[in-house]
Amino acid sequence: MAKNYYHQSKETGNFETAETLRIKQQACLMTDDSLRATREMLRLITTSQDAGAATLAELHRQGDAFDRTEGAFDEIHVGLQNTENDLIKMERVEKHSCCGLCFKNFCICCRLSQNNYEK
Repeated sequence: MAKNYYHQSKETGNFETAETLRIKQQACLMTDDSLRATREMLRLITTSQDAGAATLAELHRQGDAFDRTEGAFDEIHVGLQNTENDLIKMERVEKHSCCGLCFKNFCICCRLSQNNYEK
């Protein structure tokens, strides 16, 4: 049978065996490891939160830039439609010897030439 050695605890004043002291030391080491791991997790969470906030700000900035670009494309599209309409009018002038004074699809020359073709 193993002999138990007793030590008096400084905290409680009670006598404890060497095994009890060893278990308490292991518990303290585990507590320290757990605390260290918890602090590391908190640090990682804070880092992740900062990265998420920076990502959100960048996505917002990119969304604004996208909206501006989309607006510019809309303006370009309207400009191309206007240009296409102008080219169509110019083609009419060349084909029908039109006077070029067309206004909202009303042109005396074009109407006269259409009437001539219909007769």
